[in-house]
Amino acid sequence: MFWPDAFRIAFDKKGKFFGNKTATLEMVGLILPFLLCPELIHGKHIVLKVDNISCYYGWQSKNIAGDCTASILVRTLLILSAYLSCYVHVEHLPRVSTWDAIVCDNLSREKTTGIREKRILAKVGFSAPEVFTNWLENPDEDWEIVNRLLEYVENK
Repeated sequence: MFWPDAFRIAFDKKGKFFGNKTATLEMVGLILPFLLCPELIHGKHIVLKVDNISCYYGWQSKNIAGDCTASILVRTLLILSAYLSCYVHVEHLPRVSTWDAIVCDNLSREKTTGIREKRILAKVGFSAPEVFTNWLENPDEDWEIVNRLLEYVENK
């Protein structure tokens, strides 16, 4: 799954490109496992590593000041983790400092997704839910996305 063009070039209510909102982009990555494989997460301690310090502090305070969309995604992660009875630990990780951070960084852009990353993806076999990809195609600062994603996980 690559960033839809519609997402990257859309504007938020403050006139900022979604594609330039790094906290929002990183929060998408943090919630994806909760949408893709909730059955593997249920009842566990989950360590999420992120190189965006706003996401780290945003998780601590449950809000990312100045970025409504990222705050909506923080709330989504909070609600999904509560529903799945798991405890989320968000840790700050220096950019591309570990093997898995390098793979994630490479996967974040089509031009850097190489053969190794494509093989990893082929083994995983997950795809993002339509409710989420629809939101990425038409992003907005809608707090109802939290409920729609929760409903998706409840029905999975």
